[in-house]
Amino acid sequence: MNTLIFTNAPWIHFLKISEHVQHLHHSCVKYNIITESQFPNLKSYRFRNFRHCNVNEANEFPMVEKLDIEIAHFNIPYLNGLLKRIEHTLRGLSIFVLSHDEINENMALELNQFLSKYKPNQLDSLQIQTVTDDLILDAMMGQAESLTTLTITTHQTTQEAFLLIEKCVNLVD
Repeated sequence: MNTLIFTNAPWIHFLKISEHVQHLHHSCVKYNIITESQFPNLKSYRFRNFRHCNVNEANEFPMVEKLDIEIAHFNIPYLNGLLKRIEHTLRGLSIFVLSHDEINENMALELNQFLSKYKPNQLDSLQIQTVTDDLILDAMMGQAESLTTLTITTHQTTQEAFLLIEKCVNLVD
């Protein structure tokens, strides 16, 4: 088994096959975050997380190469911890910060400051979407020279978008 997709299912049913899973799509609304011991060979993880996370949960996160995460705005500290944990293996990152209310500008700035210093020019792909997308341009610029794929949101100005594209020297068709 290479890919496993499920939502809101108890982990106990999957533990026997989890060591063979390399790609996982998961919605973590009710159950715990997965751990490296459960999925030791996981390469990519796509998940939605709307429950409150303890920052310490990030310490057990699998060492993935690609992360696609939809996360509630109140979990930005957890996200930062998770990204620190997988810094040595991560090559592709997609973040969508969900917020029912306006995201706290301080949280958005915290995320931008963290990402603007995170693995400078070492990611192949990066996509960041928040309610305040205009605050994440620095993070995108910090990866421009290594990106092979790029997604630009509508919140950047045309001038910012062209400047970012111009810095991306490794984009592929």
